[in-house]
Amino acid sequence: MGPRTDPRRHLESEFMRTVASFLEEGALSKSCDRLVLVAAPKALGDLRSALGPHAAALVTQELDKDLVHLSQRDLEKHLLAADAIL
Repeated sequence: MGPRTDPRRHLESEFMRTVASFLEEGALSKSCDRLVLVAAPKALGDLRSALGPHAAALVTQELDKDLVHLSQRDLEKHLLAADAIL
């Protein structure tokens, strides 16, 4: 019997793989010219390791912060303060 996997952690990893696939498709279709990754530290690690080569090449910045609970206005302020958006 192998080590037990936390079901929530497994779902988070699966979600990051789905996001990474979406970003790779966008990079291949030239939908953007740069990517700024913002996620909680563990999720960011999962996302970083799942990124395809085209999406990874577009990453210009990473923020290891959990900003999920911020309002849109507070999120914009936070990202502007971090120079993460133009």
